[in-house]
Amino acid sequence: MKTRERLFELDVLRGIAILLVMGVHVPAYPIWSTIGGWGVDLFFVLSGFLISNLLFTEYQDTGDIQLLRFFFRRALKLYPSFYLLLGLTMVYCFFWHVPFRKQDLLGELVLTQNYIGKIWGHTWSLAVEEHFYLLLPLVLTLMMRRRTKNEDPFQALPYLFLGVAVSCLLLRVGNAWRHPVFSYHVHYEPSHLRIDSLFFGVFLSYLHNFRRPFLQKLVSGPWRLPLSIAGILALSPALLLPATDPIIYTVGFTLVYFSFGTMLLLSIYKEKERTRAKPGIAVQSIARMGAYSYTLYLWHVPMAQVFGSIASRLPAVNEYVLHAVYFATSMAVGILASKLVERPILKLRDFVWPASGSNRETRASFRAEPEIPESGFSKA
Repeated sequence: MKTRERLFELDVLRGIAILLVMGVHVPAYPIWSTIGGWGVDLFFVLSGFLISNLLFTEYQDTGDIQLLRFFFRRALKLYPSFYLLLGLTMVYCFFWHVPFRKQDLLGELVLTQNYIGKIWGHTWSLAVEEHFYLLLPLVLTLMMRRRTKNEDPFQALPYLFLGVAVSCLLLRVGNAWRHPVFSYHVHYEPSHLRIDSLFFGVFLSYLHNFRRPFLQKLVSGPWRLPLSIAGILALSPALLLPATDPIIYTVGFTLVYFSFGTMLLLSIYKEKERTRAKPGIAVQSIARMGAYSYTLYLWHVPMAQVFGSIASRLPAVNEYVLHAVYFATSMAVGILASKLVERPILKLRDFVWPASGSNRETRASFRAEPEIPESGFSKA
C-alpha cells in the first residue's frame, strides 16, 4: 500500500489552535487572551476528525477495527507525557509545600478533572478528549457488528451526530437555566456538554471517507464561498460576546464547532484552479508548532505560572518582553519534552504494536483531490 503523507494544512490548524491557547494565560495582549480559549474548541474538532479517520481507514484497509490496538496506541501517545507533568507537579508540591486536595489529584490521575477536580487549570480538556477516545471506538465497533453484507456500517453516523448535537445543546441550555451564575467549571468543562464538538469532527471524517463526492461538490463547487461566509458568521458571537454570556456556553459552542469544521474542510479541499504556492516561513513555523501541539499544550500553563510569578516580583519588566520570553520558553520546553519523552515512546509503540496496514498515524494522508490515486479514503 502506498505510504501516506502528513497533511501540512492540518498541522497548520493545530498550530493555530495551540497559538491561540498560549496567549490566554499570560494576558499581555487583551484580544489574544480573550479569544485564545477557543483554540481548545479547534482542537476538539480536529481530534474528532483525526481520530475517527484512523479508525475509518483501518476499517477500509482491514475490514475491522482492533480495539486493543487502538487503546494501546492511544495510551502510549497520551499518558507518558501527561503523567510526567503530573509527577513533576507532585515533586514540586512536596518540596515547596504547595497544598492540593486529594480529590484534585484523583481527578488528574484518572482523567476526570472536569468533574471531580483538577490541579492544573487546563487539563480538563484532556479529560473530555479521553472520554471521547474511550467512547468512539466502542460506538463504531457496535455499528460494524450490526451491518449486513456489502453495507456501509457507519451510514447511521450522520443521524447519530445529529442526536448528539441536539442532546448536548439541550443539556447546555438546561445547565445554564439551573446554574444562572456563571462558572467555568460548570458551564465549560463537563464532557457531556462538550463532546458534540468532537463528534462533529467524526461526522466530517465520515463524509470525507465514505461520501467524498458529495463533500467535494459541496466544498469545492459553487457552495465554497457561501460556506466560507457562514463559517465566519458562525464564529462572530464568540468574538463579540464575553465568555460569561449564556449565549456563548449554549448555542455558541455549536456555532464555534461549525465554524472550525468549515475551516477544516476548506483547508483540505482546495479549488482545482488554485495554484499551490510554497508556504511562507510564518506558516511553516505555525505548522511546526502543530506537530508539537500536545506537549506544548501540556507545558504552556506551568510556564505561564513561572512567568506570572516573575512578573509579580519584577513589575518593572515590560509585559510584552515577558510574554515573548514566556512564549519562547514554552516552545522550547514543549519541544524538548516531545523529543525526550513523546517521540521515543511513539517509536517504541510502533515497534511493539504497529498501526494496521497503511493506517500510520504519523503519516496519515488527508489529500482531498480526487485526481490523486490511491489516497486511501473513500472507496465509493
